[in-house]
Amino acid sequence: MRRLLDADGHTHYRNLAARDRAVIDTFLLTGVRRTGLLKLHTTDLNLEDNPLVVREGKGGRMRTVPSTSPLRQLLRAWLDERPACDHDSLFVNREGQPLGLHAVQVLFDRCSERAAIRQEGVSIHTLRHSFACALLRGGAALSPACRTNGGLSRRWGAGRAI
Repeated sequence: MRRLLDADGHTHYRNLAARDRAVIDTFLLTGVRRTGLLKLHTTDLNLEDNPLVVREGKGGRMRTVPSTSPLRQLLRAWLDERPACDHDSLFVNREGQPLGLHAVQVLFDRCSERAAIRQEGVSIHTLRHSFACALLRGGAALSPACRTNGGLSRRWGAGRAI
């Protein structure tokens, strides 16, 4: 997991490297789903306090997830580099358009390759499992982990984490 956190997919565009790092860390450190990440807006961030608001999670439900100080620092760095836009989508491409599902998949694949993660079956969803396992290893009870992770079930295991 550390290799993926340290990898970014861009060497040519500094601002996109900041974005890639913020995207990967948001997945790993909050357990947010891909569509939830894509629907994050700059107004969903509270960089002074802790929570990140996921307004459109699974089933259209809103939830808040804790954010760590390192994640907030990475999000601040991305906001400093983010192209000017006429909308408030948090993660955008270099032209300022909101990222889509394909772009996030390409970003993940590029970062995985740079981090030399070649396990079969490692996917963006695997990052949710890694987040959940880290919560449980840290001593969180299963039911709070379920609420934070938006649907974690007892069948989740370390075999699905990286």
